[in-house]
Amino acid sequence: LFVRDWRKYSRWLKADGNEYKAVAYLGVSRSNDYPPEVVRWMDEHGWTADRFFLLERKFRTTLSVQDHETKQTRLISHMENQIRQIEENTSLSKEEKQKMKQSFVDMIRSLRLSLNVKAPVSPEEYELIKLNHDALVKVLAD
Repeated sequence: LFVRDWRKYSRWLKADGNEYKAVAYLGVSRSNDYPPEVVRWMDEHGWTADRFFLLERKFRTTLSVQDHETKQTRLISHMENQIRQIEENTSLSKEEKQKMKQSFVDMIRSLRLSLNVKAPVSPEEYELIKLNHDALVKVLAD
């Protein structure tokens, strides 16, 4: 339901100069209240504004965490490949190899520790979002 209604909401925002009504949930408005037009639209579509935008933030945050994890995994894989290449390099001394390998090992450890951000969803929801990652990115980009 969220995806279907997000598309409708997105189209509604783009129609008839409604874009300004999005400022409340983007943190631009000083008011904590949503514009009456937004609340009315949400009511007409069976949503409360708080729940609708909470889901949007959870999706966006989880997608961001997943993107970060993917980039981190690729980088760690690249570094592990560099370690293998160092081990196979016959022009380096044993000490040079050890020093270079340790540098990569330290970077990998640091990278693994840096992903301390958790997605604001359950593990089951995380997997569902992961399965639909590209489609959700496209929908939320509308």
